[in-house]
Amino acid sequence: MKLALCLALLSAHAFAAETIPGGSSVIPHVVDGDGWKTIFTVVNLDSSAASFTLRFYADDGTPVAFPTTSGTSPTITGTLVARGSMTIETSGTAVPLTEGWAYLDTPSTIGGTAIFRRVITGQPNYESSEALDTGLGSHFEMPFDHLNGAATGFAIVNQTAGTSGVISLVFRDESGNQVLTDSFTLVGLGHNAF
Repeated sequence: MKLALCLALLSAHAFAAETIPGGSSVIPHVVDGDGWKTIFTVVNLDSSAASFTLRFYADDGTPVAFPTTSGTSPTITGTLVARGSMTIETSGTAVPLTEGWAYLDTPSTIGGTAIFRRVITGQPNYESSEALDTGLGSHFEMPFDHLNGAATGFAIVNQTAGTSGVISLVFRDESGNQVLTDSFTLVGLGHNAF
C-alpha cells in the first residue's frame, strides 16, 4: 500500500504532495466550499511541450467532479508549452464542503504547487502551499503543535486501487515519549482527513 500524507497547522491547510515513480504526484487533500478553495499551479520545466492529467477522488476512492476554472469534471487534461505554466482553481462554492484528493499524472518535467485558501468576511484569511515533492515512503514523521490554541490536522490517501490497509499512528512528545496511538483501515484509493 502506498500512502501520501497531508498536514494542516493553525487552521490553515498545508500538504505534502508526494511524487510516485514516473513523475505522477498525489495531492493528498483537495477542498472546496465554506470559503475554502484549492489552487493548483503546474509548471513545465522542460524546453518542449508536456501534457498532464489531473484526476479528483472522493474520500471513498470514487471519482468526484470539482468545479474548477478548467471545467467541472473528475478528470482535467492540459498541455503546457515549453517552460509554461497553468493555474487551475476550484470555485470555492461547493455546498456542503467537499473534500477529497487528487492524482496529477505528468512526465517528470512538470512541477508545481497547490494552495489551500480560505476567505470569509469578518474572519482571518488562511492560505498555505506546498511544492510537489519527490519520493514516497510508508513511514512519515510530521511535527505538530497543540500549544496556545494551535491545532494540527492530517489527510492521508491510500494510492493502491484494490487494497485496503491499516494506518497506524503514534504521537510522541519532544522527548520521544509516546503520548497517543491510534489505527484505522483505509480502503483502496480512499482518503481520510482528521
